[in-house]
Amino acid sequence: MNAERLLNMIIRRVMQRVVFRGVDAGIDAVTKKGNGPAAQEDGPPHAQATRQQKQTARKAQRAARMASRITKL
Repeated sequence: MNAERLLNMIIRRVMQRVVFRGVDAGIDAVTKKGNGPAAQEDGPPHAQATRQQKQTARKAQRAARMASRITKL
């Protein structure tokens, strides 16, 4: 295995992890409730709605990861 292939393999793995962390952070930021003036006007979110939003976010994360894996093949 030459050095270029080895370097590309390492860079690809690192970038994949960075992208996954970015997707996770973005979804967490979108689903986070209670921050900002708009959330304070509406009052606290209902527990069931929050749980459903977290489940939807997890499904979106899984879908994004699977799509990323499929496109790399």
